[in-house]
Order: sequence, then C-alpha cells, then structure tokens
Amino acid sequence: MRTLAEFIMSGRLRAALIVVLGLPFISEAAIALVTLRKGFSEGLLLVIVALVPGAILASIGQVGVDAAVNALSILLATLLPSLILRVTCSWAYAVWGLLGFIIVVVIATTTISPDLFDQLHERYQLFMERMSQEVKGFEVPETSRTLIVGILAFGVAVYSLLGLMLGRWWQAMLYNSGGFGDEFRQFRLGPIQASLSMVLVLGCLIRSEDLVFWAALFALPLVLVAVAVVHSVVKIRKLSRVWLLVFYGAIIFVKPMLLLAAIGFLDSWLNIRNRSSQTE
Repeated sequence: MRTLAEFIMSGRLRAALIVVLGLPFISEAAIALVTLRKGFSEGLLLVIVALVPGAILASIGQVGVDAAVNALSILLATLLPSLILRVTCSWAYAVWGLLGFIIVVVIATTTISPDLFDQLHERYQLFMERMSQEVKGFEVPETSRTLIVGILAFGVAVYSLLGLMLGRWWQAMLYNSGGFGDEFRQFRLGPIQASLSMVLVLGCLIRSEDLVFWAALFALPLVLVAVAVVHSVVKIRKLSRVWLLVFYGAIIFVKPMLLLAAIGFLDSWLNIRNRSSQTE
C-alpha cells in the first residue's frame, strides 16, 4: 500500500494512470490523497481524467448512462469531503458534507433524468430476479422510486467514504506516521449533530420500509463514531486485536446498524472514550 501511495504522489501522470484503471476504492482513494495533499485543483483534474474512459464508452453505447452518472457521483462525492477534511481537519464536517452532497445530487439527477431512474430500476430488477433463481424461496420484492434512489445514494456514500478513509490513511502513512489512527479514534459528533442523525434514522425506519437505505445513509456518521469508540476502547484497555476482528466480523455478518448508531449517539452525550480512560 505504501508503494502504491508513493507511486500516486510521484507525479500527475502516474496518479492519472491509477484513476483511469478504475479499480474499486483505489481510484477514489487516489483522488482523496491528491486532494488532501495538493488541493482542489489537482483533485478535480484527476476526477476529469477518471471520467474520460467512462464517457467514451457511454458515447458509443458500451455502458449505460446510469453507470457514467454513478461514477461521476462517486468521484465528486470523494473530492468534496476530501477538500472539507483538508480545510477543516474535521471528520464530522467531512461526513456531513458528503451526505449533503449525495442527497442533492442523487435526487436532482434522478428527477431531471427519468431515463437514469428507469435504467437503475431495470438493473435492480435483473439483480433481484437472479437472486430468486439462485436462492431457493427468495421472492422478488416490490420496488419503488424511493427505494431505488435510496440504494443509489447509500452505495455512492459507502464507496466515497471508504475511498476517503483509504486516502487519508495513505496520507498519514507517507507524511504523518500513525496520524490516521489517532485522528480517527478522536472522531466524535456534537450532541446536535448526533441527535439530528438519530432523528432522521428513526424517522425513516418508522415511516416506510422503502426508506431503509435512507436510514442507513443517515446512520453512517453515528456508525463511524461507534467504530471509533471501539478502536479507542481497545487501545485504552490494551486489548488484543482479536476483538477488532470479532467486531468487524459482526458488522459484516450480523449488520447491527441500529446498535452501532445507538453507541455513536450515546457517545456524543456521555463521552464513552473519556469514561473508559478514567476507569482504566
């Protein structure tokens, strides 16, 4: 990973080569790293370069417009929070900036371009039909515009956020060894931010099943705080890293979104990490 990060930072052409390859998370991380280190103009240049292959393929009909728009959304949604993090050094501002951008762009594009929504809906239906053929007893659920747009928004957020985190880790690896871990473990939301996030999560879950991915989107800031809390407690208590492996295994297989959101919410009011250090 260090070699790849050094390759990206060694010049524009090399960074452009990495983003043009379009590797999942790697291209986003490269844009984040360059933006964090060199600023908006250099990051924007990489975004433009990264879009060239997709634009060419879309123009000759090799990929759908939905794929091209999705790629643009992910890349821009990585660029913006990277710039915010560079200027403010605040993960809270960066994450909320990411969510705000995604909500506006996704709703605007799917509203202005009905064809884009139709293509997304078709892809979702094909995926569900394949699931029904491969998984015995699986029934294809009814879909709505709200659900499809929510899936798109959540997917863009996850891709962009993971790219940003990987880019920040690379930056710390090259220029501030250990800095990413220290910075991330200190990530907290203020009581107002945490309350807003929790209200949006619960409101979506209570109102309609179609809003489940919107609930997951609004839960992301709280979930990140919960992850930071777990990492902090493991470090403070000098626990084995096995606990972290168990924790991430639970996230992947159990998907305890509400539990993690609750931990993130409580931390904003109770400062769990501070209490843990005091009782050490």
